[in-house]
Amino acid sequence: MFGQNVGANTVNSAYLYVKVTESGEDIPVQMASVYIVPTGDTAATAFTFTNAKGIASLSDIAAGNYVLNVQMLGFVPYREEIQLKSRTALSISVILKEHFKELEGVTITANGDLVTTRGDTLIYNATSFRTASNANLGDLLKKMPGIEVGRGQVKINGEPVTKITVEGKTFFLGDMSKALENLPAYIVNKINIIDEENRDKFGLGSKRKKMDIRLKDEYRNGWFGQVSAEGGSSINDDSSNPIDDSAHALFNAKLYSSLYGENDQLTFLGGGNNVNANQLSHNASGLSKIASFGVNYNTSRITDMETDGSASYDFKDNDDCAESQRTSFQTSGNEIITDRLKSNNAISHSTKAHFGMGKPLEKPGSEGFQIGVDISQNWRKISGESISSTRNSIEELNGSVSRISGVSDDFGIDLGVRAQYFLDKRSVHQLSFRGTIGYADIRGNSEEYLITRFKESAETRSLLYDDKNNELRFDGTLSYSAQCSRHWEILTTASVEYSSFKDMRDAENAEDNNRNEYYSKYAKDRNIELTESIVTKYRNNFAGSKIFSTSFGLCVYEDKISHFSIQSAKENRNALWIINVGPVASVTFNDFKNSYTISTRGKSNGPSNSTYTSPVLDVSDPVNISTGNIYLKSSYHQDLVLQLRIRPAMLKSAVLSMRLNGSVDINKITSASWYDSLAVRYSIPVNSVHPCYNAGLDVTYVQPLNKKKSLNLTVSPKVSLGNVTNYVSNGPLRSLDRDSFEYAEMMRWFYGDSKGSEFYSGRSGFIETGILRVNWSLKTDLKYEIRSSSLRFGGFVDNTRNNYSASPSARVNNWRFNAFAEWLWQNGTGWEFETRFDYYGYQGFSDNYNRPEYLLNVSLSKVIKSFTLRLSAYDVLGSAKSFYHVSYAEYEEDVYHNNIGRCILVGLSYNFGKWDRSAKIKVQQKSKDKNL
Repeated sequence: MFGQNVGANTVNSAYLYVKVTESGEDIPVQMASVYIVPTGDTAATAFTFTNAKGIASLSDIAAGNYVLNVQMLGFVPYREEIQLKSRTALSISVILKEHFKELEGVTITANGDLVTTRGDTLIYNATSFRTASNANLGDLLKKMPGIEVGRGQVKINGEPVTKITVEGKTFFLGDMSKALENLPAYIVNKINIIDEENRDKFGLGSKRKKMDIRLKDEYRNGWFGQVSAEGGSSINDDSSNPIDDSAHALFNAKLYSSLYGENDQLTFLGGGNNVNANQLSHNASGLSKIASFGVNYNTSRITDMETDGSASYDFKDNDDCAESQRTSFQTSGNEIITDRLKSNNAISHSTKAHFGMGKPLEKPGSEGFQIGVDISQNWRKISGESISSTRNSIEELNGSVSRISGVSDDFGIDLGVRAQYFLDKRSVHQLSFRGTIGYADIRGNSEEYLITRFKESAETRSLLYDDKNNELRFDGTLSYSAQCSRHWEILTTASVEYSSFKDMRDAENAEDNNRNEYYSKYAKDRNIELTESIVTKYRNNFAGSKIFSTSFGLCVYEDKISHFSIQSAKENRNALWIINVGPVASVTFNDFKNSYTISTRGKSNGPSNSTYTSPVLDVSDPVNISTGNIYLKSSYHQDLVLQLRIRPAMLKSAVLSMRLNGSVDINKITSASWYDSLAVRYSIPVNSVHPCYNAGLDVTYVQPLNKKKSLNLTVSPKVSLGNVTNYVSNGPLRSLDRDSFEYAEMMRWFYGDSKGSEFYSGRSGFIETGILRVNWSLKTDLKYEIRSSSLRFGGFVDNTRNNYSASPSARVNNWRFNAFAEWLWQNGTGWEFETRFDYYGYQGFSDNYNRPEYLLNVSLSKVIKSFTLRLSAYDVLGSAKSFYHVSYAEYEEDVYHNNIGRCILVGLSYNFGKWDRSAKIKVQQKSKDKNL
């Protein structure tokens, strides 16, 4: 709602919609200036900018003859004479051509540049990153500066991507892993990282990262796909190691097919394997067999309506074996060491379905509604065994054996609605609503068998559980906005979130099937959060290419939390009413070259029902026991973010992207822990009395080193600093009686009243410990393209330091090192060779966990017509494990997980449609011609 012609005759008014795209790319041009001048005059009558989809709207314009002007720095200005008729809307498509002379002093064209910027959008040129012929979107993103990919998630300069779309359309909504693992890298032309404005609840410039995948022209129309299969075997020569992969058969089958048209997108995918990419790169926890099938469809055949739907089935069978060592820091200066060996198996069958329909409401001046439905069901079976031993510097203090097995069946459904309408013909006053209602039901049963061994005694427990959980959620936001003038807008919102959670557990003793009252429970939680905000927004354009906008306002958060539970035939109940107030503000300035944004926003976070408030002991690990806290308050989080994207004038093609963030948390939920005289650890969540602070800086600098841009350097420094408050005991404290546990009695000793009179005063034996955490890293990447080869070299160094105020002698100083070399050779006649070597070094971790790792992968393939033969060898040097480090509360823990070790695979793939060999040769030639 920009550029209103205030005072126009509404009876004789007209409307103008302009869509602006880039010549030859069909990419929307954002932040272009769009204005009209009456024929024979020189003063603009109405003015606005294009949004993220390249669309601008002008409303309430007096009918007559005008000259339409569209301008954007870096493009040839566009002029066209138009006639606007009363009570009618005129739609015009404008294609802007790049102004090469103007661009010469600013940047070189996107062809060949690794990264460019345009307003609020960061654009990666996918054709500048050479990938193997079987690479997927995730493989492509891992080569791009500033992007991190792992476990189905993507981060840009440390900030998570919330949504991935393809050509602006949804792609398996809510499941980014489908795009990362299945979308072929070869068809991708550009990747746009868009700072999408989120007006769901706060009504101002809180930005969310959206990734839009732009396809090559040849794949925007027609159908294409690939079917492939490969098999082989792992080769292991150290079967004595319990977490090493034992030799077994390997397989990988995959189908991907897409049909793209002017109004439709249809994608089928499916397959199964036990060699997923995370296992081969040693970034997984355990060995998995997986299968996945899905269909995704989008259409815009109905005028002014977008419809999307998807359905998928996923199967996973994961065997996770791990060995770990935990070092716990005591206030006395002594350390407690816990060694553990565990194996777990989890089998899951998951189905999801999504359907959405509605008008595109992102366009200024748009009205209408959207509706979406999501349904999911997940069946899961788990089993596992854990063996642990806890010792000090003199002797073993305890040991344990635990076995657990169980099944669960989860069902969930969510219905979402969004609508926005104008209250007047002048489109000045707008009312909008967003709402979601959801229901989840979880049913399951499980069995626990526990043996705990102490110095001179041992105890055994065997329990059967029958669990029933259900949750009802509702949230709704009503917003009213008024366009006060051409540049000013005021926005008010009121929202409510309600959740009701029931957690029921029947526990029995396995030996006699008698009910066990101490581990049975009935708990009910209700949480109501109200939010009110008022925000003022200002937006202006200078010189047709520079945009300045600012927002500022205030939010009030009101939380009502109530807990009710019955345990051991005794009731526990509590209710809290918490009010938090915080500012919301944003300032943004950008032009064709640079973008600057600084913003702050707050959020109230209620305690999680199932995790933090359960009054029953969790004894699944008999030497590491936890329970909940029904007196927990909501925490409040306020952040401050400064984001810059700069192309330095002295370095024409360089791009500097920087994100500086800070935050403060009040009443942050943390933990209180203690050990008894037998070194059994207990933990309970509590609120921190003192605020917790965090700050971080992520920088990505990309610099071409030669005129041809075949040699590019990326440097990515990162630093973070934060403090966390936890609570530890000042020496050993009492044990909890696990045979006759009473929650109310335990809380009277541990916490006191609802305000924590015993705990926070220190009378129950706890002291506050502050953990100061400092982390910094430096990552470099040098990429060189020469003839048929793509070479990459680089590495990183990462250092983490922790200081514990309650244990001055405790110091954590961990170092990680990496160096890698990568070579991809493609000779144009169908031969392809790819290899990568990685060295990982560790220093400062637990004993036996500082061992270096060497990872070497090699692949050779040959294209014969539409078929591709491939021979691959992974982990040639035999690392066969993945390493994780955890630093939490008063301890740190190092863990090795099993992964696929040395293995060989032979595969065959068949390309069809526009992805066969003859079509790919044409695409390659067009790409070469475009880059010349």
